[in-house]
Amino acid sequence: MGQRLIVVIVNKSLAGRATEITKIAGAKGGTVIKGFGSSSFEKKGFFGLDIEEEKCVILIVSPTENSQAIMDALNREIGFENSNTGVAFVLNAETVIGVRT
Repeated sequence: MGQRLIVVIVNKSLAGRATEITKIAGAKGGTVIKGFGSSSFEKKGFFGLDIEEEKCVILIVSPTENSQAIMDALNREIGFENSNTGVAFVLNAETVIGVRT
């Protein structure tokens, strides 16, 4: 049984919802890291200042057989095809220690 690392990057306002969606779809948990985006498409001006919305990176280690269901649920509920929603992708996790599945 292999492991995958699911990486989800969304605006901070969607992070709680995205985390709940992954749990409902079978994720046992994850790690949320706060940050800022650097895309020139997302900057919003206010009195001449650029304002960038905070981002959250959600990292989930999942058994290979659950990763597609989690990704499908995220795409269905969050709608990554919409502009400025976020991005999600899956990486192979060759060696994983310290994670209970």
